Amino acid sequence: MKKTGLLALLLGAALLMSISSVHAGARNLDLIPGCAGYRAVSGTLIGERNNTGRGVESFVVRVRDGRGALVYDLVIDVPIGGRYSFPAGALLRYPLPVRANPITLTVTSLGGNGQDALTLYTNTADCGALGGEPVLFVTGDPNRLPRLTNPPGLAEAGAAYAVVNTDNLNLRTGDDIRYARIAILDGGTALILLGSNGARTADALWWYVEVGGVRGWVKNEFIVIRGNTAGIPVVETRGALAVPYFILGAPNFLRTVPAPGATVLCRLPANINFPVLLKDAAQASWFQIEAACGGETVIGWVQADAGFIRNEGGVVISTP
Repeated sequence: MKKTGLLALLLGAALLMSISSVHAGARNLDLIPGCAGYRAVSGTLIGERNNTGRGVESFVVRVRDGRGALVYDLVIDVPIGGRYSFPAGALLRYPLPVRANPITLTVTSLGGNGQDALTLYTNTADCGALGGEPVLFVTGDPNRLPRLTNPPGLAEAGAAYAVVNTDNLNLRTGDDIRYARIAILDGGTALILLGSNGARTADALWWYVEVGGVRGWVKNEFIVIRGNTAGIPVVETRGALAVPYFILGAPNFLRTVPAPGATVLCRLPANINFPVLLKDAAQASWFQIEAACGGETVIGWVQADAGFIRNEGGVVISTP
């Protein structure tokens, strides 16, 4: 019995030592998540684990709502032996809105340099009655539009056909530049004529065509009509408007939330069209985009002044 009791005491002591070592990087954390931000009552982070290999311990404060959506994400670097104290009494606001309960705040010492991630603190709260939000789906890749052609003689077999008279002509889903691009046509490509938008002026006239098994619209000024078009019908436009895109002027970071200190998902290249999903405010400082990081499609935020928007469709970009 004595041996058993001693063993239990030793195990208990080892367990307490283990728990205190896991939480050694935090002192008196009291962070209360709310509807618009979290209140820092007290708390200090102490740099003890060199999880970066740079003599620095990286911590991250994250807040997720009931959907699992990340609404706050801030990395805090503390030199080994140094301290960071949360501003007592301050309300630290989320860059994104909370949409569902419960709201969960965590403080984690990040994994790295041969060390596992350690969760140091968790707190959960509710924010009254919250609803959902619409889902926006993005399709297509404007960076890889196909170049289409017809087999020789196929278009020419009709009573009338068209020939592209410029290089890199956009084939669109509708009769206006507001409509999405679906393919690129080289000069000299013969097109099967299926219809027109019935416009009475040459400048407003668009033709509904088929090329490479794909149907779409081309503007009159960029093609030459061959043959008799008297039997070509007027066709109603039902295409999808062009999705707005963001183009970086130079390589830049994609972050989890619209805040300079947020976790970096990856570094994005310049001169690529990234579909825009949301903006952070009416006068946008950040855009939420869809991008490929490490071979996986992810959603994140880029600073608005890091590039420019292409919005041919005049689509209204929503806020969260």
